[in-house]
Amino acid sequence: MPEKIQQVPATLLDTLGIKSLGRNPDQLGDQVAGVIDLTEFYLARRIEVVRVQTTTATASGDQITLTIDNGEIWMVKELGIKVKNPTAAGDIMYGRLGWAINAATLPGAEVPLIDTVRHVATTGDLNEGPSAGVRFNEPRFFLPDTDFAGTLAEDVGGVNTVRIELTAAFYRLTV
Repeated sequence: MPEKIQQVPATLLDTLGIKSLGRNPDQLGDQVAGVIDLTEFYLARRIEVVRVQTTTATASGDQITLTIDNGEIWMVKELGIKVKNPTAAGDIMYGRLGWAINAATLPGAEVPLIDTVRHVATTGDLNEGPSAGVRFNEPRFFLPDTDFAGTLAEDVGGVNTVRIELTAAFYRLTV
């Protein structure tokens, strides 16, 4: 006897041979019930924000780093880089935000990339500057000796300078 060309796709209940007319059967109630992660509510008072910045940066590879100490794990919510305070209009403000594990140095081209910011300064940027960052949908865990880096990815131009600011919002977990 020929088979049907189109068949109704099997669902979990069909696969298990359980028909319940749209209700979750009692046998699967615990497994199918919704779950809400309350971790961030419990940790809300423990969030830390760390901001570090260079005094000046001029050349590709100039950077600022932030390192997780031994004995700690960071549950990171947000990371950001800001390239700011250009000395003149026309300065190139191009920064890379990245991370590496147990890196002695973090050359600009080798930093695993998270985000970039690129902007040519205008007169209005002389006090501030562009920024970029990432907010994770779910917190990410980073181990001890992880280095976060904000790196200048291109020369600013001439003798002009900018500042690189690196910001992290995280929960410090002790191991």
